[in-house]
Amino acid sequence: MTDLKLPEYPINVAKLPKLGNTFKLSIDDKGIGAREILSIVEHLGVMSIEKLTLKMNFRHWSRDGIQVDGEILSLLHSQCPVTLQGVEQQIESSFYARFVHSESKLAKPQLNEDGEMILDVDGEDMPDIYEGDYLDAWEIGLEYLVLEIDYFARLKGAVFEYEQPGGMADEENISPFAKLQSLKK
Repeated sequence: MTDLKLPEYPINVAKLPKLGNTFKLSIDDKGIGAREILSIVEHLGVMSIEKLTLKMNFRHWSRDGIQVDGEILSLLHSQCPVTLQGVEQQIESSFYARFVHSESKLAKPQLNEDGEMILDVDGEDMPDIYEGDYLDAWEIGLEYLVLEIDYFARLKGAVFEYEQPGGMADEENISPFAKLQSLKK
């Protein structure tokens, strides 16, 4: 369904108040209809979504960056990989993300004298880079929701049992390496 479009909620980060702005988005909001919910379901790769609320605070960070502190509350159904039935997942999580404009000094990676990028594996992630004056709140929230979904969640008691093809006897199922080992003796 290529004509489906995710909901958008652009935030003008060039005109943020000094203390920031908090926004609450939900699939129950006006302007979010069945087509947008279907688009979210397709984007997330789940079977259905019953509840989704995103609460985000956009504020200035460092000199020319933006920090987004967010909370996700969601009730959705993913597909059990064993039974192919829906598995209910209730997600309550928080996140923060940092963004810098592409023209910011913070957008340029630190390089050593050999021109290699310096990364601190124990340090914070590098900020994401954006263009223009807007960040989309729905896009950011859905990006972090995807990270919380357990795509391999199983229904309680669901066990994958492997059956030998064609009803082969146990002695026919011996590994080829075991057969080679027996020839060596």
